[in-house]
Amino acid sequence: MFFGSAFDNWAAKNWPVGQTMQHIVDPVLLHSLPPGEYIVRVKVTNRQTGQAQAKANGQDKVEATGITVE
Repeated sequence: MFFGSAFDNWAAKNWPVGQTMQHIVDPVLLHSLPPGEYIVRVKVTNRQTGQAQAKANGQDKVEATGITVE
């Protein structure tokens, strides 16, 4: 499991509407993570409260990409 912050210096309320946002990270994976296919999910949280900001459908995470650990 990897936890990290994207756009630390740019509040979500200032993100452009209707545009794709991209943040590239090099995740550090646990050495004990077995080989396989994994799904990367992300969520937006309130920086002050830590509360997740839910999407219109009520979900607080979105699938971002998949990775393969060999």
